[in-house]
Amino acid sequence: MICNTSKFIPFNESEATPSVIQNMTLEKHSKICLKFRARYGSFIDIKLVETIKNFTENDIIFRYKAIYEHSNANKELRVTLNNEDKISSLKTMEWVDLFKYK
Repeated sequence: MICNTSKFIPFNESEATPSVIQNMTLEKHSKICLKFRARYGSFIDIKLVETIKNFTENDIIFRYKAIYEHSNANKELRVTLNNEDKISSLKTMEWVDLFKYK
């Protein structure tokens, strides 16, 4: 909803790893929001589709399907929590029903 409200609240050290904190700046987030809004229209909702335990890396992957105004939007937000329950990765990609590690 940050793209719709423009209220950006950065992650803190108890929520995310230093690399995620460094990469999720207001400027980068605004750039992504503008790009997605131009392609897919307004953001409507996000739905958790599945949670996957990655035993190799000892982390948990949350797959969210993003819902946008335009029907051509088929986007996934993938959030990874490490073994300290901190966000260690945020990725957007094209949605595919079959999960693949990327």
